[in-house]
Amino acid sequence: MVHHIVDMQAPFQFFYRGKGYLQELKKYGTLARATLCTACDFTMIVLTLKFCLENEIRNACDGGNRGEFAGFLDEWGTAAIQSFSKRYGIAWDYPVYDTDRCGIELLEVGLASNPPILFSRSQVSCRGGGLFANIHMRCYFLPIHGCDRYRELTLSWLDERMKMADVFLRSGQSTVEFFEKRNRRR
Repeated sequence: MVHHIVDMQAPFQFFYRGKGYLQELKKYGTLARATLCTACDFTMIVLTLKFCLENEIRNACDGGNRGEFAGFLDEWGTAAIQSFSKRYGIAWDYPVYDTDRCGIELLEVGLASNPPILFSRSQVSCRGGGLFANIHMRCYFLPIHGCDRYRELTLSWLDERMKMADVFLRSGQSTVEFFEKRNRRR
């Protein structure tokens, strides 16, 4: 097994920015700037789909679970991702979605396998954006607008990003080639 570290900065910026600050703000309100976790999760999913397509892999999964408060990890969001990946012939699964302590279960599975060869300084980590997004969601957006509005706006955001991802996944270009060119135009 060979582990690859993928730079996701350019694709993340592409999906996070969408059609630009003002258009995003008009369409999604303050949720537009609190989609850090959603954009990050979606970017990782899209890059995984690209890897699967390039390597003829037909199944993908992640450790998303009910206990997370980020992105779109409710049934309505996971169903949207599964539908999106299915369009590319890839079955997406959430094997620990209903596990109460999925961190423990994932750790146990990890301990029973060969250790990955990764360099600690190259590990991806959120540098505070997720904290902002969670505070915004819990203390402002949800109390004022409610869960139904959150679901509606997030599904609209996802639908728009899936169309953007379709262009990328069908382009045949490398990740760097595709996203750096588009981010320079903005």
